[in-house]
Amino acid sequence: LADYLQKFSGGCGGTHIKIVTDTVSRFESNRYYQEKIDGQPVSLLFLAGADKIAPVGFNEQWISPTTRMPFRYGGAVSQIKLYLSLQQQMIKAAEILTQQFNLVGLNSLDGIVQDDIFYVLEINPRLSASFDLYATHSVERNLMDLHIQASLDDKALLTMDSKFVPVTPISKACVVIYAIEEMVISATFAWPDWVVDCPYSQQKNNDIRLLAGQPICSVVAQADDADVAKKIVDTRVEIINNLLKIGLKRDEYASL
Repeated sequence: LADYLQKFSGGCGGTHIKIVTDTVSRFESNRYYQEKIDGQPVSLLFLAGADKIAPVGFNEQWISPTTRMPFRYGGAVSQIKLYLSLQQQMIKAAEILTQQFNLVGLNSLDGIVQDDIFYVLEINPRLSASFDLYATHSVERNLMDLHIQASLDDKALLTMDSKFVPVTPISKACVVIYAIEEMVISATFAWPDWVVDCPYSQQKNNDIRLLAGQPICSVVAQADDADVAKKIVDTRVEIINNLLKIGLKRDEYASL
């Protein structure tokens, strides 16, 4: 059973996912099981309404695993390049799920690409982590406004001019930095402007104390190409790790 995963039905962030190893364990309530598939984790952010969808963009995801949390969310990058056939498979799956479950507003379809075939993992009928990776061209109709409009009026998508939601073509990468061990960050630490979700102390001027495994911050970068955005964010991850004396790159959490 090592090729199967156990997931919590209300979980998020990948921390709830476990590899099934006990052949005699009973099925637990609020859990479901999936066959483990190796491949490239990808997602499609899309707007839904009136049994139709409008794709926002395709994303690549990665993990920051530990022994206890082998599938902990590590980050994502938007506007990745996928073969047209893969895009069509993902869009078709999103359309079928939208019609089956009457989805509205922004949704995220997560899956795995293996041998040019897209396998559905799950649908998230809510704002996902990839929401922050996109910005619309029009200030008057930003992505949140479109989400609200489509949620309140599921026929709103029928009036859209394009099959794809008009978002900026810029790729944005985001990496979550986690504490490897219990640590203290000075209250005067100067966070770079490309760091978001910074921790804070409830009492002014007090040092920030974090437990092992807690998220510290998120590092972001953007570029005209997804591969370039990932290279920039990797460099910034190394910088912030050195500043915080963590010493790990984005792809080295797997060794923990």
